[in-house]
This record gives sequence, structure tokens and C-alpha cells, in this order.
Amino acid sequence: VAGNHEFDERRPGMLVGAIKASRFPWLAANVRLNTGDAAADRRFVPDTVVTVGGMRVGVFSVTFLDSPREYAQADTAVVAIADRKMRELEQRGAEAIVALTHLDLAADRRIAALKRTHPRLVWVAGGHEHYLIHDPATDSTALITKGDSNARRVWRVAFSRRGGTPVVRADSVKVYASIPLDPAYQAQVVEKYRGEIREKVPFFDARIGTSATRL
Repeated sequence: VAGNHEFDERRPGMLVGAIKASRFPWLAANVRLNTGDAAADRRFVPDTVVTVGGMRVGVFSVTFLDSPREYAQADTAVVAIADRKMRELEQRGAEAIVALTHLDLAADRRIAALKRTHPRLVWVAGGHEHYLIHDPATDSTALITKGDSNARRVWRVAFSRRGGTPVVRADSVKVYASIPLDPAYQAQVVEKYRGEIREKVPFFDARIGTSATRL
């Protein structure tokens, strides 16, 4: 899901570049792109259905923009859109539904409460707040999780069935510096962009000073 900062630039070049460089679908049921790059625009889709452990899981997404952009039209009626997308996913045979969101917690809680009319909604995987949040699932609300900024703590969410009903379990995971980086990520992401930064900022690795105070 694109977050509000994907739309910081007044021109679409940064977003188009990110879309083209990625290997995954971009979801946003409430945003329509008109970047001038049709191939990038088509990569923005409202939802998808994936199979997890033999379970058909429908995933839809809603987000928001800080400011209007000519290349991105966002519908702010996110709860109504969530309700409609869940009906559509139910009709397509989704056994469990996940809302992938980039909204504030109040909006996420309104979407989680749609479980009253959409009992297949099991998880609102949220963002935006930048710190760890966990609202446990109840009979009438879906689980809500949000991770820390910079992936300092993330969530491991497991899907299962209980009496034929889909349920999820969430466990927070601390990401320590001692955890080795995936070699492919190191080569394809870290070193790639570090090299581009060094070309533009030759003194990127230079020490410019020290501080006795922890910043």
C-alpha cells in the first residue's frame, strides 16, 4: 500500500520510479493514478486474492494523501470503500479478509468494526503512526497491528481455522542489528542505493564531527 509520503512530490516521477522498480503489486482501492505512464498506473490495483495455507485470503487497501495531486485522485470515504470491497471479495470466495491500510488509528478502528457485518474480516494491517500498536480481535472487531518506524519491531501474523472460522494470531518481533541481512537485499537494495547516494554526495561516508551527547 502506498502511504501519504509516496505522494509528497508534486510531480509523479518518484512514485513512478518506485512502482517500476518493485516486484510486487501496489494496492489502493481509493486512489486512481494518472501519472502519464500507463504501465505504472496499471500496477495500482484495488485488491487481490492470495492462497495462504490452503485458505483463500482477500486483501484490499485504502490510504490517504496529505495534499491533492494532479496525478493521483483519492476518495476519502475509506470506510464506505472498505465495506464495498469486502462485499466484492466475499462474492469472489475469500474465506478471510485483510485490510491493508495507511490511515490513522481512528480510521482503522472504524474499518475493524466492520467485522460486525463482515465476519470474514480478520486483520487490519495498518501503518502511519510509526510506533507499535496492537488492538486484539474481539467478536465484533478485527485485529489491528502497526509496526515501529524503520522496521524496529514488526508483526508475525499466523492464519488458522477454529471450527471452520478463520482466525489470526499476532506476535511482535524485534529486529536487532545482529540479525544478518538477506544477501539479495544487501546487494539489490542496500548497496544499489548506497552507491547512488555516494555518486551524488561524495562525502556521504565522511565523519564530520563527534558528540559526547547521545542524539
